[in-house]
Formats: sequence, structure tokens, C-alpha cells
Amino acid sequence: MHSVLPKILPLLLFDFALLLLSPNLATTWAQTANEKSEAAWRLVSLPFRPVCIAGDENVIWVGGVNEMLAKSEDGGKTWEVKHQKVDGEVLLTIGLLGNGTVYAYGTSGITVWSNDSGETWKSWTAGSERVLDISFADSKLGIRHTVSGVQVTRDGGVQWSGVPIMKRNDLLDYSNVFGVAAIASDRLAILVNKTQGENLFIASKDGGATWTAIHLEDAYASRLFVHSGECWAFGMEILERKKGGGYGAALPLHSTDGLEWTHGAKSPWEFKSCVPHGCVLYDGAIAQLYHTKPEYSSREQDNSERPSCSLILICFLARVHFRKLRKNRALTSPLLETKQWGAVGC
Repeated sequence: MHSVLPKILPLLLFDFALLLLSPNLATTWAQTANEKSEAAWRLVSLPFRPVCIAGDENVIWVGGVNEMLAKSEDGGKTWEVKHQKVDGEVLLTIGLLGNGTVYAYGTSGITVWSNDSGETWKSWTAGSERVLDISFADSKLGIRHTVSGVQVTRDGGVQWSGVPIMKRNDLLDYSNVFGVAAIASDRLAILVNKTQGENLFIASKDGGATWTAIHLEDAYASRLFVHSGECWAFGMEILERKKGGGYGAALPLHSTDGLEWTHGAKSPWEFKSCVPHGCVLYDGAIAQLYHTKPEYSSREQDNSERPSCSLILICFLARVHFRKLRKNRALTSPLLETKQWGAVGC
């Protein structure tokens, strides 16, 4: 799945609506949000509680309860519900492929799939577990993380099979799955973690037929996703450990196959959180590290225009929201208030 940063305004996911920020105020959203300026924010009512979101250029998709999916083709100004089911499941993740394919997964193994940008849909149940994370390389090869583990599909999500290497005795302690990624039509990657311990990358170069586990010394990644045909991992690393303890630094890594990894652009600060469109640093800046040099967005003292943070904020807030859902088990959570975002500084 290729992630494309929309040229649109930031959105915030709440329990029963979307909050939209006008583009010309994108650089001062923290200030205007605190002042509750009606000029800065526009409330868009939806007939369901949004839980997940994805964007591609000017098109935004939002999913949530009752298997509802809403689409906006004008940067969030207007919305159209494209799919829904009375008393249906809760959609927890949305993915987009470049050929007009839209897919969503959620509770009880629900799958909702469209090959024509949401005009027609197919839905089916693949297993009974909640899908926590999913990635497709194309309309056939995909990988997902459910409550019980990681599975691979080679038929577009109808049949799923486990990853045998994860049951190997020496890997049983790596029970925390931090991310899954379908990099290309034959390449898959998984990021796993041993509780209070090290990480491993588990990768396949033949569509999941065989797997290899590798460990990068002093590297502690916590996020894994696909961007522009490469697998990216973000976290922290320990530098100069052998010279007397060492110190921590932000870690961006990228790979075309999940086995050979290269450092990305160096970030001056550690990450607060990362999503496919960029990282929120601990000083409040938004950094994109996919190029040779970091590209930053932040709120300047003079409130001058800066690049929009767009989907970075969407995904970051959605992750906070989803963590609450997962922690509470029940798919209900208190309203996420704007003040939680005051330190982001976008």
C-alpha cells in the first residue's frame, strides 16, 4: 500500500464527528483550538462514530461502527456514506491501493472491499478475530495482525495462514507484534519485540513461503509500515554503547526486502509517535524523514505559513483513539479532547 500525503487540511477523529481545520489556519491550529475559534474549525456530522481514516491525494476515507465508510473528494468539505450495515461490525483499519482499491477490516474478522473507489462493495468474514493491523502489496498478497498472531493471504483476504517461523522455539518470546508490512508482490515483513527486550525483523522474499529472522544490534524500532514501495521502521537506537553506556537517538530505517536495512535521514530529536506520513518529535515538530534530509513542519512564532501536517495528525490521533479501544476491550471510549494535542505544535 502506497501512502500519499494529501494536499488538504488536518482532521481530528472524535467519537461522533470529524473536526476539520481550514487550510489557511493550518499553522496555528493549536492556538485557535485553545481559543475555540469558530472561524478555524468546522464540525462535520457523520451518522457513525469514526474509528479509522486513510487518505490519498484529495480523497479521504473514514470508517467506524456499523461497517460504515464515508468518502470525501474535496478535502473534507462534503462527505458521502459509501457503505454501511445495520448492527454491523466496527471497522478498525482502512487501506488504499493505487488502482482504486479500498479495503477495511475490523472486529470479528470482517472484511469490506471495493475495486472501483467505493462504488460497489464485497464483504465477507475471514476468521472471527479482531484485525489490529493489515497491509496489502496488491489485490492478492496481504499480511495482517490479529489478536492471536500474524497471518498471510495470497488470494486477496479470503484465506489466511499463519507464519510458521513465529512458532519456532527460539522466537516464542517475541510475542509483541509492532507492525506488519506487505512491501511488494513477493516481499513481506514483520516487526516483533521481546517484552523488555530486543526486536527482530522477520521477512519473506517469496510471498510467505519461507521466512528469515534478523536482529539489528542496539536498534529498537516500534513502528513498521510501507512508504513509496519501501518498508520503513522508526524507533530509537543506542549509540556508542561499547564506549561507556552509550546514549539514545532517533532511528529511521528503510529496506526494500525487510532483510537489508539502511538508515534514513537523521532526526535531531527522538520520536513521540510515527505514522506513514511522518513523525511527531518530542519538541512538537512534525518531521518527514523519507528523503536525504529531514523536512519539518511546526508552528512558527510569527504564525507564518508552514507545510500542512494533514494526515500525520489524523493517524496520530487515530492511534491514540485506537489504543483506548484496545485497552478497554469494549469498543467505546471517552471523547478525545483537543487539548490533548496542544503540544504537537502544528
